[in-house]
Amino acid sequence: MLKFDPSTTSGHAFASLFRFWCELRGDNPAGEVDGAFIVWALSQQFEALGLDVGGPATQVDVTADQVFTVFGLSAECYDGLLVAAVLPGEHTHAAIGLGEGEEHHIRWADTFTAASATAAETLARQQVENSDDDPSYADVTPGIYPTRLLDNLRHELAAWFERHPDEARPQAVSFRAATGHGEHPVWNAWAPTFHYDEHPDRDDRPDIPVDQLPDVDFERTPVADALIKISAFEQPQQGDILRIAVPSAY
Repeated sequence: MLKFDPSTTSGHAFASLFRFWCELRGDNPAGEVDGAFIVWALSQQFEALGLDVGGPATQVDVTADQVFTVFGLSAECYDGLLVAAVLPGEHTHAAIGLGEGEEHHIRWADTFTAASATAAETLARQQVENSDDDPSYADVTPGIYPTRLLDNLRHELAAWFERHPDEARPQAVSFRAATGHGEHPVWNAWAPTFHYDEHPDRDDRPDIPVDQLPDVDFERTPVADALIKISAFEQPQQGDILRIAVPSAY
């Protein structure tokens, strides 16, 4: 049996259609309704639902795959994903804060199109475990930040290394969240971590990625300003890590 739910997108569309029907019918319960008006109203609601009224009927078919959101924690010490939940639909905006004692993990959430929740979980694990196959690194964010904010930070980092050619340019830079002067966690501009595919001063095993804590402070620089904007958009949790891939020098 069909169930009407006006709180859903489709339910809202049918509610609007029914109100239009009542308007055309008038106060007389037996009043006639012009079929042409109903056809027009139907086409409007189909378009509001994202359907092409001139397109094929297969638009409304149930597809084999669907979108799932995988939530979990990625660890700093190994290339793996601790999966916490797999939910149908797109819910990456609902990534929750870390609890105490999880400061060495990064909140992780991403969407996948798959035939089942199990298949989506497998895709998520493969994505994290294979992330180091790309030596350029990828961004890792505990929240869902606009691309413009991340790209602004990336631009300022690249510009900083251009102004400091004596500092070896890493493949990525990580920042930690810590309590600021206002007692709320913010992204720290000091004590960043530099990630190198090949450490410039190491000859024995240059193929192993190297993390360094350089003597670098981005305070009072455009990099710090970019971090402030990201913190203002979504306040990080204590112990969160934000990793930004740095473009190669031209």
